[in-house]
Amino acid sequence: MNENFRKAFNVGYERLVSWSDLLDAINVFPVRDADTGQNLRVSLAPLKSTPVGQLADSCENICRNLLFSATGNSGNIASCFFIPLVKLNSLDNFAKAVENGRDQAYKSVLEPKSGTMLTFFDKFVESITRNPINKHKKSVSIILDDLEKAVLLTSSLLPCLQKSNVVDAGALGMFIYMEGFLKSLVNQTDKFRLISEIFKGKLLISSDNFIEDEGGFCINTLIQLKNQASDLANDQVNAQGNNQINAQENNQENNQVENKHPYNQLFATPAESLIVTPEKSFLKIHLHTKDKDNIRSHIEQMGDVVKWNEEKIQQVEIKKPTLKEEASIHIMTDAAGSVTRKDAQNFGITLLDSYIVTTYNNELLSGAEKNKSCDNTTSSGACYSQSIPETLFAGQKLYEIMKNDIKVSTAQASLSERYQCYQTALERYDKVLYLCTGSIYTGNYATVCSWKKENDPDNRLKVIDPDNRLKVIDSGSASGRLGLAVLAIIKYSLENHSLEDIIDFAQSAIDKCEEYLFLDKLKYLVRGGRLSKTSGF
Repeated sequence: MNENFRKAFNVGYERLVSWSDLLDAINVFPVRDADTGQNLRVSLAPLKSTPVGQLADSCENICRNLLFSATGNSGNIASCFFIPLVKLNSLDNFAKAVENGRDQAYKSVLEPKSGTMLTFFDKFVESITRNPINKHKKSVSIILDDLEKAVLLTSSLLPCLQKSNVVDAGALGMFIYMEGFLKSLVNQTDKFRLISEIFKGKLLISSDNFIEDEGGFCINTLIQLKNQASDLANDQVNAQGNNQINAQENNQENNQVENKHPYNQLFATPAESLIVTPEKSFLKIHLHTKDKDNIRSHIEQMGDVVKWNEEKIQQVEIKKPTLKEEASIHIMTDAAGSVTRKDAQNFGITLLDSYIVTTYNNELLSGAEKNKSCDNTTSSGACYSQSIPETLFAGQKLYEIMKNDIKVSTAQASLSERYQCYQTALERYDKVLYLCTGSIYTGNYATVCSWKKENDPDNRLKVIDPDNRLKVIDSGSASGRLGLAVLAIIKYSLENHSLEDIIDFAQSAIDKCEEYLFLDKLKYLVRGGRLSKTSGF
């Protein structure tokens, strides 16, 4: 992959990460389950560069990892869009790649809707065709103006968005990503548009519009098709997608087009939010259903189930204000503090993630060797790897793959990703209290202090350093202690105390919190480098 494009993908992803909490908070369509930001982070993580010390993934591996990592409605559609862009090596073909990405996104969706990220993709194709980039900053500015209008338009196109008075979370996520991506291509990443200002009035859902949970399950599955089914999958989905694109080009309303997806007829019960992505012998399927067992039975008739994930659809009411002027103080902490994603949403805490990286041998995908991992993540077609934010990696799954001797490692977020998160926090909130992991364990404290000197002259970002107060040598123990302190501090801050009182309380809470750790096995500490092989024997 061209180095300029690789850098652009990184910048786009880092921008997306810094705003993912807001995307969760305004998630209305297709269900209000507060996970659009999370799903986009997991789904598009393969677009990040590999950790330092590893060779760059091939385009083929990145495309495959996008397919395998895609989750949720927004994540699956976005992954389809980005696959043609991953294969780019020149700006000369950029407009065509955007068009191909738009077409692939349409082809995957059962019922394309105006007012979603598909509307964003339509405007992107139109604008970039009229304004070729060719490294001209003016062209990028014009394109972003058009895309900004497209996002604002979504709030009037879908009834649920009109009622909630917000823009579509998926479309906004794509705008944030592509702003970083496009500005990187023209070396203009020193300043980004103020999201809270340009979409002001469209970033907060009224609690009056909360809809009761209707139940059902969100299914994400990957199947390896049986022999002739592979060609049939590509032919059917492509034919269906071409009909949808032609209808759109004829100015017909997308949600009025006859869109009975070819795979919908294979299910005995109706499948909603159906997204199907064929890739060679694999088929990625996302859907919502109330009869998951019946759906699985029919899917198993199509091929071997390589990956199956089911989650109960639970609509969420976000209570914490998302606008700067409505927040008296905002708490930010490292995800290493063991605060759960659910608690973070309930209390309005920003979590700064590191990443958990898992690497599977390709044979695992065909079920040949369930317990085999792979050390080479870069050989063409050899491995499938996932890099997932630590708070979005289910603990039960982590323990399961570790027990199966599948390779697991961790990677810090890049400095630029951290910087984006700091800047976004100050854009969204007037005052921010950041409780970071002690400097004896990570460089996070030094990183934020260095950033503050150049970017926070008014000292709006308050930093509490628990360094030398974390008594447990293992980072897991330290994280638990910090997590308890954070929860105590956020509860205290919600009682409308002054900033000075909150800082004093924070210092006291960090001093008083303790954690005790009991281990039944030492081998995982040895694997993680916390103990020597001799000590862990």
